[in-house]
Amino acid sequence: MINDVCISLVENGVKEIILLNGHHGNMGVLQYIGQNLYEKVPSDIKIYTINYWHLMQSEFDHAGNIETSLVLAIAPDLVKMERAKPNSKKLSKSKVTYSSITNNPGYFLKITGNGVWGDPRNATPQKGRKLLDEIVKNLSKTILELEKY
Repeated sequence: MINDVCISLVENGVKEIILLNGHHGNMGVLQYIGQNLYEKVPSDIKIYTINYWHLMQSEFDHAGNIETSLVLAIAPDLVKMERAKPNSKKLSKSKVTYSSITNNPGYFLKITGNGVWGDPRNATPQKGRKLLDEIVKNLSKTILELEKY
């Protein structure tokens, strides 16, 4: 579907497409969009994928302090803070370990115990707004930098 949307955008005159990824589980699929479209769109079309968590200095988590704060800032009615709990298993500190095993279906729940990577109990909308400001600022810088290529 994303390929089809990109093709439609190109057919309607769009020359640059930025796919802003909001979910770690989408990384595997999104990394192939440009490759899948390589022979389907003109060679001057630029397609980029950016993962939002690469636009902030804070450590990535899943339903932890960072992501919960972001959702509290964006859509607080979706957050039930009374149900917030940290991961129920001790986690590896290794980003390599994390990124290697979390892409396997079912593994995320196995390694975290409850689907949470981090601790959401101290999340606040204020933290979320600061993170959003940082993300937007860095996204703007990144887009300007991409224009050079």
